[in-house]
Amino acid sequence: MDIINYPGGIGFCVEHYSYHKKLIVILNIDREDGSTEHYIADAHYIEHLYENYEKWQTDKLPLYPYDSPYGKVTGISFSFIIHKDMRELPSIYVYKYASLEDFHRGHINIDDFRDPAFIKYNHFNTSHPYAETVQLALKEINTSREKLPIKPFFTRGNPDEPAHPVHEIHRLIDFVIERKRHDPYGRHYIHMAVFNFDNKNIINHLLYAYHEGVEIECIGGWEQVSSMDWIESIALLRQEGIQVYGVVRNTPHKESGGIASMHTKIIIFDGQASLSASFNLDFHIWGGNRENCIVSYSPYIALLYENIYQAIKGSYYISPEINLSSPFNSFYSFATYRAHNGKAYTCQDIIIREIARAKYSIIVVMFDINYLSGINEYGEKTNCIIELIKAQLRGVHVKMILNGSRVEAGPLPEIWDKDYRRYLKEPVQNLVDAGIEVIRLYNTWDIFSPLHHKFAIFDEESILTGSYNWYTVSTVSDEEMSLIRDREIAGKFLEEVYIMLRDFRLKYG
Repeated sequence: MDIINYPGGIGFCVEHYSYHKKLIVILNIDREDGSTEHYIADAHYIEHLYENYEKWQTDKLPLYPYDSPYGKVTGISFSFIIHKDMRELPSIYVYKYASLEDFHRGHINIDDFRDPAFIKYNHFNTSHPYAETVQLALKEINTSREKLPIKPFFTRGNPDEPAHPVHEIHRLIDFVIERKRHDPYGRHYIHMAVFNFDNKNIINHLLYAYHEGVEIECIGGWEQVSSMDWIESIALLRQEGIQVYGVVRNTPHKESGGIASMHTKIIIFDGQASLSASFNLDFHIWGGNRENCIVSYSPYIALLYENIYQAIKGSYYISPEINLSSPFNSFYSFATYRAHNGKAYTCQDIIIREIARAKYSIIVVMFDINYLSGINEYGEKTNCIIELIKAQLRGVHVKMILNGSRVEAGPLPEIWDKDYRRYLKEPVQNLVDAGIEVIRLYNTWDIFSPLHHKFAIFDEESILTGSYNWYTVSTVSDEEMSLIRDREIAGKFLEEVYIMLRDFRLKYG
């Protein structure tokens, strides 16, 4: 069956109260079976209207009135959130957007918007921790004399292996369930912001936790949780009453921004533990992929990830002041961080800085890479390709291990034709031309690559890891990245490098 998406948007007249404002729309699509699809979409500035007012507008909204595992639309409504003075202000009401009859006749009756029967109180809520609490959490992590409470996990191509991270995810879900059983009147929760989480075993475990009284919230990329994708497990969550939000990021107002998405892979377990990964929760589809995650057994680190989770949901993100020489820092792609030296950094600036400060070795293991731009320590605009070449020229040994299928261009050969030669994309060719060791990794049995990592190791001591690919799209997508300075943890990532180089088909240069 063809799925019909109707064009649609929402316009606002906004008072010009600040240059640093934000307008977020929550779209609610009610279905025949009683379930509701929720979508979170940014509105953007269009033009000045008159006096102190501006026109703001959402991008294209996901409107599938007929095609759905939940039945046809019975009604569509929306609320909104405004950011002002470092806090979020939700609308008092939820307003009608459209009914099924509106789709039949092809337009919305403007009078419906003013009909009191369609105006309900808004119960959508977001929250963010106090700025002092976030800063204190970061301080507690980095001043503790104990080892970092972080353990890396690697998928290594087999979800049935005991060391696969999926088993730790199930263990932590059980951990929250047990906490709820011992504290039946307390609030216990699992918050998940993962691009795609279509894993039946994990979905069933979350449903079990929900029926045990655990609060479950899930955020995904809108295209992964919408009616465009008929996923039975996602339908089960909604039909049981679990809130599933799809974040609309892939139609940025400026097309030069690229195809954006809600791309994080984080889970917070009751504010006590957290997971940050390169993988989506779809191991049944991509079981053979090489992926990684870090699991943090610390309420302080969990608070930092909850800060990101709430920002994705629509809250104001609290950017702590950072010390970049500390053992641990976490970063969100839509944030700027003030360092103790007074300088401001984004995620891409952090990547540029770590490349520039490397003394003798850089190993980058990346799904994809291009000219990711950032600002160096001298305030100059540069990009990761230039900085990697500069590192090589100053004597740093730079090794790039890349997904061969992604960094090559041109038509794909037959799946069995492993000797077919394709040309390299320009950024990677520039690295090769500069004498950098570039290794393209592939399956031994076909032309494709299982590499989905996004990590780099500097001087065998510092690691950048998370969902953040080193390409421009990451700057307009929800991404997160951690900077860890710990030789033991770096050693675990080095071990993964050696195993991949041993077990896969490689092409050099």
